[in-house]
Amino acid sequence: NLKHLDLIRMIIDSEKRFLILSFLNERPHTLRELREKTNSSSQVLIPQLNKLSEKNLIFRKDREYVITEDGRILISSIVNSVENLQTFDEFYEFWTTHDLSPIPNFLLKRIWELKNSKILGLPPTNFFQPRREFIENVLNTQKFYGISCVYHPKYSELCIELLNKGREIKLILPEGIVARISKEYYEVVYEGISSSLLELYARHNLKLSCVLTDRYFSISLFYKNGEYDHSKALVSIDSTAIFWGENLLSYYFRNSIKVTPKMIKKYAKDR
Repeated sequence: NLKHLDLIRMIIDSEKRFLILSFLNERPHTLRELREKTNSSSQVLIPQLNKLSEKNLIFRKDREYVITEDGRILISSIVNSVENLQTFDEFYEFWTTHDLSPIPNFLLKRIWELKNSKILGLPPTNFFQPRREFIENVLNTQKFYGISCVYHPKYSELCIELLNKGREIKLILPEGIVARISKEYYEVVYEGISSSLLELYARHNLKLSCVLTDRYFSISLFYKNGEYDHSKALVSIDSTAIFWGENLLSYYFRNSIKVTPKMIKKYAKDR
């Protein structure tokens, strides 16, 4: 609303007000601490503190200044917006050349959580070979969650190896790929789903691929022209990025059809 926008302008128009709220968002500070951290005099800070107090963004308790809940929400939203822009700028080519529509809006607003990521590429001759970093992270994990919009025989073999090791696997695939692996790997898939080690989900019109383990996340997208980009993925081992990936996978799990052992039998009979 307009009041909220006015408060944001009031904060970003003053470096001192922005710094004060940022420091108070960490913990309460005395005037002396704020002087030292902002490299400012009391004469400069006190008017800014009074303005923030008038707007119910901070209050004074004994000798310390304390941020209010309104102030905490406001400075957090400003910092997140700035970090969103920085993350978008850092991976500008990746975001602007790919179709972002498969990413739900609530996660696009938190794209800053991917700031500690990098872009990994593959030469055209190795499109269908799993990345070495991917293999290393997947084989040493306790869980393997993913979305795949294309079929990779090597990935199927990797999943079978993980199942044999007793690892937890949850995958979202196009129905056509679910049918294919049900025919090619019937016993492994059927036993995996029956034992609850494997969860398969089917979904139409998948426009992204991603991998999530307990310490690794990657996402690949389609180009804006509708062609799948086999050559690049945004990857991270940062815990915040992994949490973002968990939210993405949870969203897709909720909006996909869970495959049952009965469905696997039906797919296998249709060969």
